Amino acid sequence: MNKLTFALLAIGLITAGPAIAQSSVYFEDQFDGEDLGEDWEIANPNPDAYLVENGILTMLSPDGTAATYATAENILRLNKPVPKGNWTITMRVLFKPQTMGEHIRIGVAKDNENSLMTSLRLKNYNYAFTETFVQGDKLARGETTGFARSILNIEARDLEVRSAQFSDRVKAVQLRLEKTGRNYVSAVRFESTNPGAEGAINEEWFTVQKLTSLRSPGDAFTIVFGSNSNDYTPGGGEGLVEIDWVKIEVTE
Repeated sequence: MNKLTFALLAIGLITAGPAIAQSSVYFEDQFDGEDLGEDWEIANPNPDAYLVENGILTMLSPDGTAATYATAENILRLNKPVPKGNWTITMRVLFKPQTMGEHIRIGVAKDNENSLMTSLRLKNYNYAFTETFVQGDKLARGETTGFARSILNIEARDLEVRSAQFSDRVKAVQLRLEKTGRNYVSAVRFESTNPGAEGAINEEWFTVQKLTSLRSPGDAFTIVFGSNSNDYTPGGGEGLVEIDWVKIEVTE
């Protein structure tokens, strides 16, 4: 601020603009160790279905296992309390679909009846068509409210071809849940394998309608992974996801 501006502010001839909200990192995990850090606790643990190695958290899920508290294994819950103000949680995953029924969720949760989460979800509609969604869903005492938005369609009769089509276009996926006041907005963003090339994947954030929760929908930041394909794909397989990092920022 120069001397003239300061003087005009002092005598009231001009006024300062609105304060700009500042964000700070509340928690971040790059998964650099040899196992999960002490900030995490695991519900429904299965040590054979997760591994921390080379800066990546890898998680497996048998197909037919829904991404819920009642069914999923290795549900990650952060031991740090959920802040009362505004915050954003973001997660980056390196993801190659194998079952075409993968379901990755991040947000806040308490149990199988109380949560508010962002999802990347794959769903098969026939033997040759898989649709990919960003989804925001709220569970309040077991009652579900939610919104979903289709962001990528994959067509091929062969399951491996569908998986390759996804990987050829998508390098990584970011999931985000943003809390402002009592409103929560879910979003997903693809990182392109070939940014700028003809036909490259759209790298914008895809959002869905806001969800509102008058009280905190959960008591811990939570990550859930499952795979629940259907009769249109071969059963008996497993889903795999590699988590690169998780970051929580608070707005002051």
